[in-house]
Amino acid sequence: MMHCCLIFVLAPNFLGILEMIIHTAGKKICNIKGWYVPGIVTGWIMGIASIYNIYVLNTLYTITILDYVIGIVFVILVMVLLQVMVQKSANYSISKMIKNMKNTLFKK
Repeated sequence: MMHCCLIFVLAPNFLGILEMIIHTAGKKICNIKGWYVPGIVTGWIMGIASIYNIYVLNTLYTITILDYVIGIVFVILVMVLLQVMVQKSANYSISKMIKNMKNTLFKK
């Protein structure tokens, strides 16, 4: 399999792991007890499946560090682009979002 194809196979798996991390962090930050639906459950299902998929890909193909780096960068760029699109369509500024995040994370 060509490396450019592996990057596009790895990218959704990185997204699954990112979803698991973000939903788990959101649960901890907001002090939510139990398994809230649907984010945390689907995040963990995607994360576990993604970790398994990456394991299988590593056993079947020669995946290089460059494949991982390009896949992660690709996912980050797509997520940033999507975030900007959502905020522009909702008329919600990035600075306001950062201010709200700081207030939530560092409230006393």
